[in-house]
Amino acid sequence: MWDVLRELARCLSMFPNLQVFRLDHTERKRRLRINQAITYGFGHYKSFPTQIRSITIPDACYTLQKHLPNARVFWLYHYM
Repeated sequence: MWDVLRELARCLSMFPNLQVFRLDHTERKRRLRINQAITYGFGHYKSFPTQIRSITIPDACYTLQKHLPNARVFWLYHYM
C-alpha cells in the first residue's frame, strides 16, 4: 500500500489538467494505517499543482487535505 500511494502521488503530479480527485479506500483493517501511508507516499511533494479543485476522500484519509491546499471543495465520506 505504501509504494502504491507513492506512485499515485507521482502520477498525480504529472497531470496538469486534473481538476477532480476521488479516492476510494474500503479495506477496514488498514484504515488506521492509511494516514501514515499517505504521509509516506505524498510527503515527497510539498503540495500538488493548483489545478486540483475538488477532492472526494474517505474520512479516514483526512491527512490528504494538507497535500492539496488549493482545493476548493473537500468531500469526506464515512464507510459503515
